[in-house]
Amino acid sequence: MLEPLQRGLKLIEALKTVHADFPPNGLAIFLSLINKEGVSCTELVEDLDMPKATVSRNLRMLGPMLSPHKEGMKLVNLIHDPDDYRVRRAYLSKEGKKFAQKIQEALS
Repeated sequence: MLEPLQRGLKLIEALKTVHADFPPNGLAIFLSLINKEGVSCTELVEDLDMPKATVSRNLRMLGPMLSPHKEGMKLVNLIHDPDDYRVRRAYLSKEGKKFAQKIQEALS
């Protein structure tokens, strides 16, 4: 029983290295991106059964800029789809890939 708790504590410590209050929805989205990069907001809404506003807000938070005057976590890059400019696809940034490795280490 101690081993799962220790992994959970390691995960919490890894999350705190990026943001003191890493939101659960943001973690779910980030973990989904580890397994499936290049998804759109709409695809994440369907995959995770979350409201579109929640997914969109968390993607902005995980990205380089949360708002015009507030930096994001820089874990995700949002790139316009070349076939449909209205769609932006989410990919792990260099920092995001490093953070994904930290999460995997914490959970193993």
